[in-house]
Amino acid sequence: MQWFQNLWQFIKQHLWRKELLFKVYKVDDLPENLISSRLYVVGEGDYLWYAAMLCPCNCQATLYMNLSPDEHPKWFLSADIHNNATLKPSIWRKVGCESHFWLRDGKIYWCK
Repeated sequence: MQWFQNLWQFIKQHLWRKELLFKVYKVDDLPENLISSRLYVVGEGDYLWYAAMLCPCNCQATLYMNLSPDEHPKWFLSADIHNNATLKPSIWRKVGCESHFWLRDGKIYWCK
């Protein structure tokens, strides 16, 4: 049964996904319905609290990454001149779909 789950995970992550460029969208409050190609950055002024996005494996889970420098774990956000998002370190969902990936220059790079 484990081989079937591994196969299904591979299909969801690599064969069914379409290439999306994740752009940074700064918002005061997270919208109720997220759009799959957006990295929402929630904060006030220059103070950023967290980033949120839909899981790129299409499981529809909302992923939250802390951007506050005083809390752990925390991620570091940058964007290029086209607003393509980069987050460091990688994002690893330990429950559900267990997706593990890097977000670099707006693109998803899956970990093996």
